[in-house]
Amino acid sequence: MKLRSPIRMIKQLFLNMQIRKKLMLSFALLIALPVTLMAVFYLSNSKYILEKKSSEYTSDILAELQKNIENTASELDAIFTQINNNPEVQELLTRVSLTLSGGGTVPADDGVQMGAILSEAYYGHPNIESVYLIPYDDHALFSAAPKVTAGISEKNLQEIDRNGGGITWLKCSSDAITYGRLIVSLQDVRPLGYLIINLSESELFNLYSQISLYQDNSIFITNKDGVILSHGNKDFLDRQVSQGYRNLIYNPSDVPFSLQNIDGKDYYIACKAINNEEWYLFYQVSAVDFERDFITLTQAFFIITLLILILTLWMSVVLAKSISNPITSLSRTVQQVRNGNFDIRNEYQSKDEVGILSDNFNAMIENTNELIQTIYQKELLKQQAELRFLKFQINPHFLYNTLETINWISRIRGVPEAGEIAKALGDLMREGLRGEDFVKLEDEIKNIENYLLIQQYRYGEKIKTNINIDPSIYEAKTPKFILQPIIENALVHGLDSKIEGGSIRIFGGCDGEDIILTVEDDGVGMPEETRRNLLNENLRKSEGDGKHTHIGILNVHKRLRLYFGPGYGLTVHSEAGVGTVVTVRIPKAGLADPELPEVRPEEELDR
Repeated sequence: MKLRSPIRMIKQLFLNMQIRKKLMLSFALLIALPVTLMAVFYLSNSKYILEKKSSEYTSDILAELQKNIENTASELDAIFTQINNNPEVQELLTRVSLTLSGGGTVPADDGVQMGAILSEAYYGHPNIESVYLIPYDDHALFSAAPKVTAGISEKNLQEIDRNGGGITWLKCSSDAITYGRLIVSLQDVRPLGYLIINLSESELFNLYSQISLYQDNSIFITNKDGVILSHGNKDFLDRQVSQGYRNLIYNPSDVPFSLQNIDGKDYYIACKAINNEEWYLFYQVSAVDFERDFITLTQAFFIITLLILILTLWMSVVLAKSISNPITSLSRTVQQVRNGNFDIRNEYQSKDEVGILSDNFNAMIENTNELIQTIYQKELLKQQAELRFLKFQINPHFLYNTLETINWISRIRGVPEAGEIAKALGDLMREGLRGEDFVKLEDEIKNIENYLLIQQYRYGEKIKTNINIDPSIYEAKTPKFILQPIIENALVHGLDSKIEGGSIRIFGGCDGEDIILTVEDDGVGMPEETRRNLLNENLRKSEGDGKHTHIGILNVHKRLRLYFGPGYGLTVHSEAGVGTVVTVRIPKAGLADPELPEVRPEEELDR
């Protein structure tokens, strides 16, 4: 056997689909495909673009901060140049050096004069905490600051010596960053002293800490050994950063803003060398905080995309229905005609192709119906004559067999309606002839379907019926003919006198340990007094007038209570002008194989 290719199978499956589903599937693909491609493009590029733009923006911000910090360092250089080139400072330090080398002491006036010179240089620089000068030969202190920061050690001075005339940055205390430099003679370049300027760490931090792009971010400065010089958290001052930060100092990244794992956590970090690569400015953002904007943007994108999909799919469904509904309606009409309903017409007002087809089909039905009615009338007259001839001679079994014969003759002769009526009536008679009192609920449904089929031919389109029974209770056993009297009551008393007709709906399902069957009609209903007396013992068939009463419902109610007890039977709800609902409650447990009491013929109640 040759296997069909998957493509041919999919094609055939598509061809076999309903027109509505074809249209909906086509519209869905046309909509979903570009939206999906757009989503893939967005997800693959948006994060890269966000990182790139953030990197560029952060790089620009750090470059601006670098200028501000280096301008502060330049101010310190200007103060050094001012003091180093001051003739009075040169003369004073030279004299102090000669005095000390000769074994003398520095006069107090010299200290006062030096303090005045340093105070003048210090004035106008609020970010400078203190300025003082140490003679080279004897470390006597000339101070010109409101607060002198201690902590300059011989080791620090030796470091300044080793650096020659260059700048030496020291960390002598936690609240200041120290600028150290040799003052040399302008005559013979002989070292005369040390200029020490203490820069306030808090003022320096305020200078560069204004950047705050994200909630969970930090910015700080380290020296080239990774020791923190300035930080918002003062507990971190003088600590050495972890190896991950130092790697960025020793091996700078090609990307200005890169993702790094520091101590087990992911950060986006930017590192900028400043002050001739003596300091390093770090800016870091938690990866979670950085990607929060991306996640928010992604969520907004998907919500908008979802709304667009829902709107467009809804529009596609509406459009598909507008195209397929007329075809579906015509198809259903054809199916009903095929089932024998020649009274139906397809209502479609448009004059498009489907409208023209609908008009031609309606004309064909009318012509066919006229022909069938002619044949039907002839056959019906013949059957009536035969029945009148036999009515005093036949027994029930022979009548059932005759109805079966009528059914087959009607089908052979092309009158399926009469055949269906005869067969339905025969099935009802056969069910009545069966001796058992209990039947499966599935068989009871078949009985009412046969009954409704007969009534449908009587009432035509005036009566609509709908049966919705849970298949899980089909095997349950129930007394025979408990629904037919209720349905008959709904037809005769509820819908027969309603000019515009109505509908009967039959439902069935489980309610705990019981089975609930409901017969609902939208007929004329009944007054409250009639409803209350409906199941009373005194309500009986009217004598002598030949009209039906509600005796069939009372019969069913008494039978159910006789079989199952006072907790079961019928419940009636009705409202005049609205309709009536009759509910049947029977037990579920044990009904598959009931052990019920035998009912004597005299105990049975005629409907």
